[in-house]
Amino acid sequence: MVFVECVRNINTHQCLARKAIKLTSKQEEENELPATAVREIAVLKSIQHENIIKLNHVAFEPSNNSDCNHLYLYLEFLPIDLKRYTDALGSGEQLSPRLVKSYSYQLLSAIECLHCHCILHRDLKPSNILIDYEGYSHLKIADFGLARQCYMPEQTLTHEIVTLWYPPSGVLLNASTYDTALDIWSFGCVLAEITFRQPLFRGECEIDQLLFIFRLLGLPRFPLIDLQLSRLSMSGECRQFLKDILIYNPKDRRTARQLLEEHEYLTEAAILAHTV
Repeated sequence: MVFVECVRNINTHQCLARKAIKLTSKQEEENELPATAVREIAVLKSIQHENIIKLNHVAFEPSNNSDCNHLYLYLEFLPIDLKRYTDALGSGEQLSPRLVKSYSYQLLSAIECLHCHCILHRDLKPSNILIDYEGYSHLKIADFGLARQCYMPEQTLTHEIVTLWYPPSGVLLNASTYDTALDIWSFGCVLAEITFRQPLFRGECEIDQLLFIFRLLGLPRFPLIDLQLSRLSMSGECRQFLKDILIYNPKDRRTARQLLEEHEYLTEAAILAHTV
């Protein structure tokens, strides 16, 4: 069990997010930590990036309210996640194209950093992306409990990944080998969702999710169905960017670095990311 609250350091008065991870009696007896906690701590200790949440420190503390103890992760505090922010927009209101570009650049910059360190996030979604209150312009990727090291292309990994609405079709079909292209597909789903304020693919199970993908993108053996994509409420350049990301074959999907360096949609995004 995991819950997060805001606490203030009594010495520095700095606000931190305290992520409490409840330890089972078996874990306490065997001096074990949950795998998700080990992964998150390992990743955050090894990565420093302006668009990735920072780990301040870790503490093991007895609980005053229950028989179980907790492991506490003290993290950089950002007050709201991207899902809650977009959900709070007024009826018919959308994020500005400039802000969407800025968010896209920041997310891809963080993803590129992770992938350069051979780390897959595996659970990219709006609720795992935090933003600040000051202009809502700066974001950071959080929640690395499902992150994994991936040292070779198409490494065999577990199927324990990502929320249903954000994985590519191959993963939904129980592919046991995948690589960094997984996070790129999830990024595309996040981009679409924050642009027109609803999930791009909203299946209730794996099969239903596949049907949503096929209805919008066509079957994998056939080209994209432009008519369906044209119905999405977004700018033409953003729609083309999305089409260039949501490619069935992961080997044909561009990397985060290639998108940052080569795609015209992000030509001015580096500047926007620091001026919006």
